[in-house]
Amino acid sequence: LKFDDEKVTKVEPSVALEEQFGGNGTETGYGNNVPIKTQMRFSNAYMLVYIRDSDRDHILCDVTKDDIAQHLRERLDKEQEEKEKRKKEKQEAHLYTYVRIATDKDLTAQVGQHTYFDLVDFHHPDILNLRIPKKEPFTEVKRQVEAQLGVPESKQRYWMWSTRENQTYRPSKVYGPEDENTKLVDLTLKDSRMEMGKSYLNLFLETPTKDDPHGELPPLRVDKTMMLFFKLFDAETQTLSYVGRTFAVDSDKVRDLTPKMCNFAGYSLDEELIAFEEIKFEPVVMCERLERHNTLKKCQLESGDIICFQKDTQMTGPAAKYHPLLDEFMSYIKNRQIVHFTKLDNHSEVIELELSKLNTYNEVTEALAAKIELDDPTKIRLTSHNCYSNGPRPHPLKYQGVEKLSEMLTHYNQLADKLYYEILDIPLFELEKLKSLKIAFHGEAGEEVETYTLRLPKDSKVEEALQELRRRIPNAGSKQLRLVEIFYHKIYKTYDENDKIDSINDQYWTLRAEAVSEEERNMGPTDKLIHVYHFTTKDQISGNTTPIHNFGDPFFFVVREGETVLQVKERIKAKLNVPDEEFLKWKIAYCSLSRPEYLKDDDIVISRFMRRDNGPWEHYLGLEHEDKNRRSRTKNQSSYYDKAIKIYG
Repeated sequence: LKFDDEKVTKVEPSVALEEQFGGNGTETGYGNNVPIKTQMRFSNAYMLVYIRDSDRDHILCDVTKDDIAQHLRERLDKEQEEKEKRKKEKQEAHLYTYVRIATDKDLTAQVGQHTYFDLVDFHHPDILNLRIPKKEPFTEVKRQVEAQLGVPESKQRYWMWSTRENQTYRPSKVYGPEDENTKLVDLTLKDSRMEMGKSYLNLFLETPTKDDPHGELPPLRVDKTMMLFFKLFDAETQTLSYVGRTFAVDSDKVRDLTPKMCNFAGYSLDEELIAFEEIKFEPVVMCERLERHNTLKKCQLESGDIICFQKDTQMTGPAAKYHPLLDEFMSYIKNRQIVHFTKLDNHSEVIELELSKLNTYNEVTEALAAKIELDDPTKIRLTSHNCYSNGPRPHPLKYQGVEKLSEMLTHYNQLADKLYYEILDIPLFELEKLKSLKIAFHGEAGEEVETYTLRLPKDSKVEEALQELRRRIPNAGSKQLRLVEIFYHKIYKTYDENDKIDSINDQYWTLRAEAVSEEERNMGPTDKLIHVYHFTTKDQISGNTTPIHNFGDPFFFVVREGETVLQVKERIKAKLNVPDEEFLKWKIAYCSLSRPEYLKDDDIVISRFMRRDNGPWEHYLGLEHEDKNRRSRTKNQSSYYDKAIKIYG
């Protein structure tokens, strides 16, 4: 019996065995010979647990707390408490302001490690988080900070963060003494941001620096004084770090900040420095060089701006090949991308490279060639990753067909981190001037003998492809060959020798080459060349009758005037080398528009084929029998849906 969600049906024993697995419900074909659409089988996994009837009361009894181990009870109780706590916090979130406070210590820890742009990530777990009722005054923030960080209230000064027009997030306005008695609910109306239904107030805590001999906060004139932050770029080590902050006025010049920057970095006061303003990083990085003779007003600097500086020295040696200037380094950080390369035909070995999304096609292949120690990068062919099938895309990338690495990795607006590669025997740009054809050569009995891959100039004709095949096929000699197109086990087209090979597509159709039989070469005026296909009308899984399903290798066959079905059967049996016992089970039918008309032994075959054409949608002679190779093929073929699932307890 088959149990579905809503019904129970009776099935054959074979169904009970075969339909416990996924996969395709229809024939998947050979190689490129794949049907356009296949019917998927979806099956669920069940587990039946059997118990003795005499143990029913003992096993199916009610579970009490005493039946649960002590450590499990404690764990469950703790989880329940945390769940209730989260529920209560969510219900009371509108009554509280969540204050997040960044300090110089946080900036030092994050810049160059966790973040490179702006100053701090407020979602970092080390950021101080306070949960304070909205009705409390701002002094409650200072009181709790003193309790947690040990900074006296008199040495605390807070700056509000704001999002600028260029999407950077910087400290912008100081909270003065007049704000200390303001309720948090009033501050958050102006300065807070909503996240996950909670009202957050982000602050920067300014404390006295070590430069102040008295350990006091410096006096501040809001209308003239600006607070600037400084980052140091070390070109030799390729590192960025936060080194401090200072106050300045509009009339100061960039050169006036040099002693302070040298002091931050531990350099001598006569060290030549280059200074940049970090302006923005979305959608592109912008770091503008500051002229040392310009005033801060002319440079359009204001509170919360970031000045990055470095030594003004010419780099030599191994470090010179990296990023000598800060703006180049920041652009690299913005666009760097870890890419995993794996061979197209073997995914077991993975090569990891750190590249830039702005790298050109040549730069990517050169980096990979250096890693795998390949002399000629042009012999590498890349294929992009399909994010949905988790495998390579059907077609490789053209030589220099994309401008940047980001285009190679993007698939339907999703950015992958994987590329597949092949090592060719000739440069890719030369290969692309050629047409590659994968052709299966079949013997006299219609069986596949060997598959050949030909490379010919794109303007070549089919005749030249057949000549190349004759040179490769053993004992081919001067045999007359023909090239046919097979799709879904049917002959769809016979190519003329003058056809251009550039118009042939072997991605979705199978190309087959075969010798023209002597019988066909010596056809009489009343003989007719027909198509013969294998088919079945019985589903091997369920045993039910289905529409015609073709399989196997189709072939051409000459029928003669007055020849009966019995005579044709004998010649087909001899051609295909089918044992007598097996051939007795075969039926012969005239098929037109997927409808079989079974023929008797004394029927005249040629009378059914009065039309001269044998196109793909025309009539053919069908051989109905069991597809014995189907099960073995299906077993070796995998489907995207046949993936293991993990069940976690």
